[in-house]
Amino acid sequence: MGRCLILRAAGLVAIGLIADPASSTPVENPSQDQIKIEHAAFVLSSNDGSGWLNGYLVIWNGSTHGVALTGIKSSTAGKAKIMQAALMASGQDAEAKDFVAIPPRSELLMKPGGVFVRFDLSGAEIRPGTDLALTLEFAGAFSKQVTSVIQAGGSELTDHHHGMKQTRIRDEK
Repeated sequence: MGRCLILRAAGLVAIGLIADPASSTPVENPSQDQIKIEHAAFVLSSNDGSGWLNGYLVIWNGSTHGVALTGIKSSTAGKAKIMQAALMASGQDAEAKDFVAIPPRSELLMKPGGVFVRFDLSGAEIRPGTDLALTLEFAGAFSKQVTSVIQAGGSELTDHHHGMKQTRIRDEK
């Protein structure tokens, strides 16, 4: 049992969920082609435009150094929080993170029940089928832009893995 927990903790460090971007994950300014936003899906929590907008990104770090995603913003929806799903005594919940690290030559796969992005929609006019322009900010003053079409609440999402066949998953409400 103890060995299993140690291996799980090592796995979390390896995929960058508990790494510190300033120390254990070296950060550089990679060239634009080394960081690829392979997929971006954003799903409304309800179809009336209230509540929140959950985002699921696939980001490939093809550089030889780790990078840290530190923020996501949109002129339409404001600033998002990077979230990590957590199992609490009261059930499934999510907690905000300051960043998520992406190790060298690795992929960050966001999906329901794991790491994801959340916009609070108070006051924002967001509807299914509209485009959402995003700026992804990385440690070291590096940023990338991507546009995603907003999907209706309860939509099926494509589970896109770097170099693997795509499958369908369902967004959690």
